Amino acid sequence: QAKPPEDWLKDRWQAAKGMSGVPIPGEHWLSIDLGTSGQLLSRVVIDFETACAKAYVLETADAEAGPWRMLDTIKAWKSKNLKTEEHGGHHVIHTIVPLEKTWQAGRFVRARFTHLATMWGVSVYRLRLFGKPP
Repeated sequence: QAKPPEDWLKDRWQAAKGMSGVPIPGEHWLSIDLGTSGQLLSRVVIDFETACAKAYVLETADAEAGPWRMLDTIKAWKSKNLKTEEHGGHHVIHTIVPLEKTWQAGRFVRARFTHLATMWGVSVYRLRLFGKPP
């Protein structure tokens, strides 16, 4: 089993103060610029560290400043379109698929984290989007 990396600034995004994992108060988000609007998303995969979110909103917008439109609300304890896997004790992977066939995305897609699952904030190794161009 691989040891977790020592330098948290180089290998992941996190909403916590340093390696101590003290959460930074408030909601936080991670966004991706797709370069163009109209992508048809069929799957979102978020590779969290153990410090993951138990609830979050997937949103899209045509401009970075918004307005943001909800694609889905994810609640780890009840979302039927969420599959959760744990790997190696340091990764919690959420795979989300639309309840319909696809989501139509604007140029920007973000995961807005609303509730923490642990006392250590939120830490993300990768946010990946899968789908087709318009």
